[in-house]
This record gives sequence, C-alpha cells and structure tokens, in this order.
Amino acid sequence: MHLERRLRTRMFTMLLASQFREFGPGSRIEAPFTFWGLNQMSVADKVYIQRDCWIHVVAGYADEKSVKITFKSHASIGKRTAIAAAQQVVIGEYVMIGSNCHVSDQAHAFTDLDRPIMTQGCDNIKPVSIGAETWIGNNVSVLPGVTIGRHCVIGASSIVSVSIPDFSVAVGMPARVVKTLGPDFAREQH
Repeated sequence: MHLERRLRTRMFTMLLASQFREFGPGSRIEAPFTFWGLNQMSVADKVYIQRDCWIHVVAGYADEKSVKITFKSHASIGKRTAIAAAQQVVIGEYVMIGSNCHVSDQAHAFTDLDRPIMTQGCDNIKPVSIGAETWIGNNVSVLPGVTIGRHCVIGASSIVSVSIPDFSVAVGMPARVVKTLGPDFAREQH
C-alpha cells in the first residue's frame, strides 16, 4: 500500500511539475490537490505538499505575470491546508505547516450591502511571509500582512493577525508571543 501511494504521488507530481513557474528536484505533491494559477507559483527543492491541499492564486490582482506563491526548499505543507495569494505569499526554507491551516494575503470584501459578498472580490491585500525553520501547528490561520520570523513556533489553533519576531513562540486567538527562543530557553530544556 505504501509503495502504491508513493508511485501515485510520483506520477501525479510529474504530471503537474511543468505547469509551475519553477519546480525543484525532489519536490512532491500528493493527490488529490486543488489548485489555480500554478504558473504563478515557485516550488524549490524537496518541498512536500500533502494530500487535499487547496493552493491558488487569486486572479485579477497585482502583476498577473509575477510569482505570487513561493515555497522555498524543504518546506512541508500539511493535509487539507489552504494557501491563497492575490499579491504574495512566501513560505521559507524548512518551514513545517501542520494540517488544516489557512494562509492568505487577502480577505473577502463585504462592505457593499447591496451585493452578495461572493461577488465583491478581495480587499485588505497585503503580502504574507513565513520565515525559515518555522513550525506552524495544526489549524492555524495566518492573516493578510503578517510576517512570521525565522525559527518560530505558532501553537495549534492560533490566529496570527500581527507579525511575529524571529525566535518566538506565539499562541492564541489572536496569537501573542509567550516565549522567546534563545540560549536561556535551550538551557531550560536540558
């Protein structure tokens, strides 16, 4: 069974790889995978996108020829995670994103009371960046305009609405920094 799944993933990845702007060696995508705008996504080496993810570029915003979603090398995206970009989302090297997460650089417009929300397009479009070596727990939402620093931990079920500095542990709704990682933290763990 495991071999069958690996072969299916390899075949599925081969079918999709040429549609991306860039697709690095050793990267793989598990089916099923829902997507839009692969030609505006860049995938570096050894990126792993697990099954049931929904990753898409929102058409009609910013430069239609630019790369709007970037996965740097060794990034790992958990099952059922949704990533959407109208302008730019960057996932850094060695980032681990848990299952059922949501990362978006935009929100639905909803202020026109005479139109259904689904017809109002996007607003609050601001780039999102997740720094290298960061771990995003399960069920986390990362909202527009957020920069998460390098080597951070974002606790499960957190909603990240403000930027998080390097070497931070942040939890909650909204997420707040509860600890800074450094030499003292490392000593405490031993």
